[in-house]
Amino acid sequence: MDREHNKKKLYNNGYLYILSIFVVLVLYFICARFELKNLDYSAVNGTFQNYNFIRRFLDGQIPFVDFPVYLGSGHLLITSFFTVLFGNDYGASVLAYHFVSSLTVGMCCYEFGYVFFKKNWIVPFFISATSRIFLSKVFSSAFDGGNSARPIRALIIPIIVVIYLVVSSYLTSGKIKKERQWLYHIALVSVLSGLAIVWSNDYGLVSFIALFILVFIYMLFGYKSIRKLLLSMVIMCVGSVITAFCLVMMISRGHPLIWFSSNFFSAQFQSWYYERPQWHTLYYYQIDYSLPIICCFILMVIYFYFSVRKISLERIQSFGVIVFVLMSYFGACQAYKLFSLDDPDYSVFLNLSVLILAVYELIRLILYFLKLRDIKFSEKTIHVMTVASISFVLLSITTYTIVSIIKLKKDDNSSKRYYPQLGGYLDKCADDFDKSLEIASGKRVFSAYASALEVATDQYQPTGYD
Repeated sequence: MDREHNKKKLYNNGYLYILSIFVVLVLYFICARFELKNLDYSAVNGTFQNYNFIRRFLDGQIPFVDFPVYLGSGHLLITSFFTVLFGNDYGASVLAYHFVSSLTVGMCCYEFGYVFFKKNWIVPFFISATSRIFLSKVFSSAFDGGNSARPIRALIIPIIVVIYLVVSSYLTSGKIKKERQWLYHIALVSVLSGLAIVWSNDYGLVSFIALFILVFIYMLFGYKSIRKLLLSMVIMCVGSVITAFCLVMMISRGHPLIWFSSNFFSAQFQSWYYERPQWHTLYYYQIDYSLPIICCFILMVIYFYFSVRKISLERIQSFGVIVFVLMSYFGACQAYKLFSLDDPDYSVFLNLSVLILAVYELIRLILYFLKLRDIKFSEKTIHVMTVASISFVLLSITTYTIVSIIKLKKDDNSSKRYYPQLGGYLDKCADDFDKSLEIASGKRVFSAYASALEVATDQYQPTGYD
């Protein structure tokens, strides 16, 4: 009887867990939809940078062969998927862009919560849901990375963490012999590192480097065996290369050399745009020493200490995961500082991670003091808190929706015009766009920067470089 009761309780928790994920996704979609007031764009280096290559891809053109994928294959694939899901036009791509950016922040919140609270999923669920509403103003660039799609490029880090936690929990469930578990974990990490290489040249590359560094250190501290250390490095190299090669072959449809040239040679020609010479001397004082960077480094050292103090797979699944996230964001910030524009928005995910860790540690501290005072929550209290948390999130969604609708109705929409070719409204750009359509009527268009005119007239920039 008790067994059946526990089984039913487990299923109920499973349904509630799935419901909570659905609620969070609905919240992200609603927020993204109401932020999409119009499709106004910049004609030069503007919002069409995030759509031109998606439009070509969805029209059957071959990535890297027919057009360059300058923002990374990860952005191309995941944004294309949601663009098709939301309507397959320019408006749908902008909606997908905001939705996936919210997903990055949500997964960043959830991954830390899962590490700290494991099966007590209600805490990370609550933080992930409310982060979209309460953090969007403070960390606005995390939800809208502008032309360069930084949130989507940064999504690879939480994706690696989620896949690793899910698969590694299966590997340590007892179905695989304990003495061979390390081998399967290394193989898993090598596959994830190969995925990172293909995802993007910035966050993908630094997460790839972070994975190699951590595997080397944890194998050195954990097993103290040169044979296992060398074997793990060989597996990492071979596994990452094979994974990256297979992914590139699928994405480029059998043109890996063109992918390699586009990523590691042609992309370097844009260094003039970043207002830095292609080759320049690097000095130690150019490294970012800002307060968030210092806090991140200190946290990284602390969690690394706890992960190697009594090293085990369980500690790597908790403290090691946090070290990987912090190390990846730390590396990305330093890379941008040294090789690109000195833009504070580049450190937004590092700042966000430090804040989220602080929140979770504060919650853990409160629970620790409650435990010291022998204050325990009954099952009924926990159930009430769970329902209250989900109700609060649903109330937040409802309130946000009502306020957004009222605000939209109060806005002056008289100047907005709907364009079915774009899948949305133009406001300030409407007059200029109408004139452009009139001038280009029935003619071949050649623009230095492809934008809405090419979409509306069903043309492509003939060089392939939009």
